[in-house]
Amino acid sequence: TVFSLDEVEMRPQQKVYDVPDGEGGHTWRWTREPGPVRLTVANGEVTFDHGSFTEARPGEVLRPMWV
Repeated sequence: TVFSLDEVEMRPQQKVYDVPDGEGGHTWRWTREPGPVRLTVANGEVTFDHGSFTEARPGEVLRPMWV
């Protein structure tokens, strides 16, 4: 992940109600707005470039060795 250190800052906390509570409703969690990311590379391929996702899907599912 590539970002500009000048753009990293502490953003205000927000309380959002989006966690399933196991009874058909939702409960809350604390979160913050994400910081700006310029580029993300996985397995040598760009997957996110200046605000847009690319079509690249270079990842793979990893499973525990004991399964």
